[in-house]
Amino acid sequence: METSVDPEEELWKLAKELYDEDKLFQAARVVRNLRRIPVEETVNGNSTASNDDASLLRKSILRIQKESEECENFLSLILNDREWECLSKESDRCRVYYNSKEGPRIHGFKIETEIDAPFLATAALINEVDLLQELFWYVGSSQEIAKLSRCKKLLKSRFVTPWPFAPREAILYGYAVDGLDEDQSVVVCFRSAKPEDFEDNRYELFSADSKDAVRLDVKIGGIQFIPLERRKTLFRTAVFADPQVPYIPTWLFHWVTKRVCIFGIHTFRKKAEQFSTLPHCQRVATDPFYVWVAQRIAKYWQEQKGFIECTPESILEDSLNGSSVVKSYKKDGIVFSEF
Repeated sequence: METSVDPEEELWKLAKELYDEDKLFQAARVVRNLRRIPVEETVNGNSTASNDDASLLRKSILRIQKESEECENFLSLILNDREWECLSKESDRCRVYYNSKEGPRIHGFKIETEIDAPFLATAALINEVDLLQELFWYVGSSQEIAKLSRCKKLLKSRFVTPWPFAPREAILYGYAVDGLDEDQSVVVCFRSAKPEDFEDNRYELFSADSKDAVRLDVKIGGIQFIPLERRKTLFRTAVFADPQVPYIPTWLFHWVTKRVCIFGIHTFRKKAEQFSTLPHCQRVATDPFYVWVAQRIAKYWQEQKGFIECTPESILEDSLNGSSVVKSYKKDGIVFSEF
């Protein structure tokens, strides 16, 4: 007898497929539409999936619910200007903000700036976590603990602090969300890692505090990349964390953090604009991951913006050679070009 496939089970599988493709918002929309049905009942009652498949499906659905909520909360926080106090406005291209509304020990900082560099180059500076210390003096070390999927990873970072403070350390879980079809942006979210983020119970190997460093508690942080032009990207980042310095006056903490933020974003912007001279460039040229990113960005420029000349090859070329390109688009059936 032929077993019929539950259409709702097929939708749960679709949600997992979208999640595995880093399309978190689309996956969450599928999950929400069927939220009236309990997860356990959906995958276990009349299910054609094996017990192992059902368990994996259930875990993925729970992560979709949790991470979509995390990401949406993060975006609502950084996009609500009324929640932020402006600490520095050097120009319309760079601003630093502070937020103290998440709790007495939780400090929130946000930076917004435009970078004259392609999205691919800007994102690669963040993705290559083991090279962060090459960009910023206050990153003592940074390493990838585990790559959980194409755009999900665990990392451990150590930050230099001025005397008399001990170095700070963070173990983070981070994931990227392809929101180009939703709000024309790519979002990277991160937070302090939890046991359930690790596979094979490896959390205990990394959770012990270092003897000479203080563990940071990162409630939520992230980066929003918005491609504005082929060689211009809006970079918006924020982090809410407990830096474990309760005895520092607020005014002094603001003064120090503002200068670190300004220095950091100036350095980041300069490095992004000089990307072809950095070691990151070689990795972009040889890692198949960036071919996949280039394919996705090319599709975005073609379908969302009408720039018909964009190909994965030209997207990679923009970053690797740092050259200006002709921008072409179609309007009313006529092809226009800009130089």
